[in-house]
Amino acid sequence: MRTREKQYRHYGISPERVEELLTLARSEDNQELLQKAAESSCPWLSDYLIRSLTSGVGYEQMYKQIYIPATKVDFYAYRRKALAAFNDLLRRKG
Repeated sequence: MRTREKQYRHYGISPERVEELLTLARSEDNQELLQKAAESSCPWLSDYLIRSLTSGVGYEQMYKQIYIPATKVDFYAYRRKALAAFNDLLRRKG
C-alpha cells in the first residue's frame, strides 16, 4: 500500500493513541525522537512535519505563511507516517 493511502489504522494506531502521541510530541523531552521520526518519514518535509505535530498547525494554515513542497494529501500522509514512526520509537525507548 502506498504511503498516501495509509491511515492510522494501517499503522495499528487508535484514535485515542493519536491524541496521546500528539501530546507527547509537544514535550521537550521527546524532541529528539520526534526529529528522528520525521526525518525517517520524509527528510525534505521533516521541518514542516515537526512544526505541524508540535504546534497543531495544519497544512493550509502553514501554507498561507510559507511554501510547503508537497501537496496537502502527501503532507498528511507523511505526517501520519512520522507519527507512526514516533510511536515505534517511544515503544522501543520505554
